[in-house]
Amino acid sequence: MRVMCKVRLADVIAVKKGIKNPERQRLFNSILSKHVDFVLCDNDRVTAQYVIELDDKSHEDEERQDRDSFVDQVMQSAGIPIFHFSAKRGYSIEEIRKVIFDKGN
Repeated sequence: MRVMCKVRLADVIAVKKGIKNPERQRLFNSILSKHVDFVLCDNDRVTAQYVIELDDKSHEDEERQDRDSFVDQVMQSAGIPIFHFSAKRGYSIEEIRKVIFDKGN
C-alpha cells in the first residue's frame, strides 16, 4: 500500500452524481477545506482503501468533535474505513497493522 499524508477530503471522495447546483456546490464546499491525516491507497490504482486520523487534545473540543463526526459519516458513506489513533510520539507498525487489517476487512 501507499501512504499519503495530509490529504484533502475532496481528493479522496466526490459529491454523488445526480445532485444539482446549488446543493452540489454546498456539499463540495463542506469537504473542500477538510483534510485527513493519512490515506492508505492500493498500489495499482492508487485509490483510497483506509483513512487514519491522529487525535490529539484538540479533538476534545466540541467544534473538532463535530468535524470528526462529519468526516466519519462521509467516510462511512463512501465505504472507506476510518481509524482514529491517539496522537503520541511513536507508533508500533504491528499495532497499526493489527487494528487496520484485523478490523478493516
